[in-house]
Amino acid sequence: WLRRILSALGGSSQHGQESDARSIELGPGYLCAFPSEEGGYRIAKILALDDRAVHICLYSNNFAEVPTHIDPDTLTLGIIHDPDDPGEIGIGHLPISVRSFKLWQPKLIQIEPVEEEELEGFRIWQEAGGGVFD
Repeated sequence: WLRRILSALGGSSQHGQESDARSIELGPGYLCAFPSEEGGYRIAKILALDDRAVHICLYSNNFAEVPTHIDPDTLTLGIIHDPDDPGEIGIGHLPISVRSFKLWQPKLIQIEPVEEEELEGFRIWQEAGGGVFD
């Protein structure tokens, strides 16, 4: 599953790449839909923006069409090898370049608050000096 996600992102991790993520017209809490390789639409929530990346939570949910509204309580990360849901799984924190994020052609659905517990992976990434997928 991770290989498919990395393949969709271009398959590489860039450490130290500079790009101004704040220049895009999106912000923390934005729930966005984007076309899925499997068909339909996936949902990502922007957790944070910095000079290097758009930090998102990528949900496992798949919608046949771009939703006009989403109940945030229905969004899940999924479970690996779930017999009831063999589809894609999500990722709690994914730092991707602005370029890659724009290639996904995200469509804003709505804005929701970013809760502190949603930033756990982002904080760990910051402390580790993590890389950015491009």
